[in-house]
Amino acid sequence: IRGETGSIDLSVPDESEDGSVDMSRVPGAWIKYVDASGALQSKPCPTSGKVQDLLQMVVDPSKHILLDERVELCRKQNPSPLLE
Repeated sequence: IRGETGSIDLSVPDESEDGSVDMSRVPGAWIKYVDASGALQSKPCPTSGKVQDLLQMVVDPSKHILLDERVELCRKQNPSPLLE
């Protein structure tokens, strides 16, 4: 949107401490990831590079991925021969 600022300050690759937005900021995308301790982290997406650099390999999915208890109900309501 013309005249609006973004969430990324190219001179400082991090969010501001107080959450304020500086007029020097530009639009951009953030990478959200889970660190080794299980905490959610974020960093600005690079302006160039490989897609694989945007992805995170999860060694132990059971630490980070929880199965929603409503999944079985959804599967019954939306049957698929691919899941049988």
